[in-house]
Amino acid sequence: MLLTRADGPALTVVAAILLSGCMGSSGGSSSSPPGGGGGGVPPGQTFDAHDPAAVAMESRIDAMSETQARPTSGRANYDGYAFIEMNMTGQNVRPGDQGYEAVLGQMALSADFAGGGVTGRIHNIGVEEGPTLGGQLDISEGRLTGNGLTGKVSGTLTGSAMGDVTADLDMDGRFRGNDADAVVGGFTGGVMFGNGQNRVVGGDSGFVAEQIAP
Repeated sequence: MLLTRADGPALTVVAAILLSGCMGSSGGSSSSPPGGGGGGVPPGQTFDAHDPAAVAMESRIDAMSETQARPTSGRANYDGYAFIEMNMTGQNVRPGDQGYEAVLGQMALSADFAGGGVTGRIHNIGVEEGPTLGGQLDISEGRLTGNGLTGKVSGTLTGSAMGDVTADLDMDGRFRGNDADAVVGGFTGGVMFGNGQNRVVGGDSGFVAEQIAP
């Protein structure tokens, strides 16, 4: 399941090993869909603040069957969460790996069922045991394909102890529910830090989002 640790526990597990080498210390366009802000969440607590809602949403969506025939007209907006974990190799990504990092942020998507396009962003992103990062990751080249979607996710985040964080990811998802009520998917790709270090995205990296009112 997405948004669940590769070694079993949910995201709420605190990995002490992340205290060394983590991304920091505890210290869009007009076509983009709506999405909530980080209102009032102190820096360093954004990951934990998102965690319970993300895990609960994953559980709800996991209980839905895959959409058999997605809508072919209209537009739908989705709000949810994106979880990205990475290490130096991308193989069997787990807490404790060399260069392991994990971030969790809010995700907003808009699917144009008539035109076949997808737009969105990942924002209000927090590092596990670390800071809230500035900036956002934008979804581009989004396309509806069959009963799912694909796209690119890229952008630069600030506030990391290792310099700016530049992401270059691919996303692939599937709709759930009778009327594409939700979407679930995964990420692959890489992340580069300002200090020259690279990470490979893998493990349980993925996203969940539920349809919201226009």
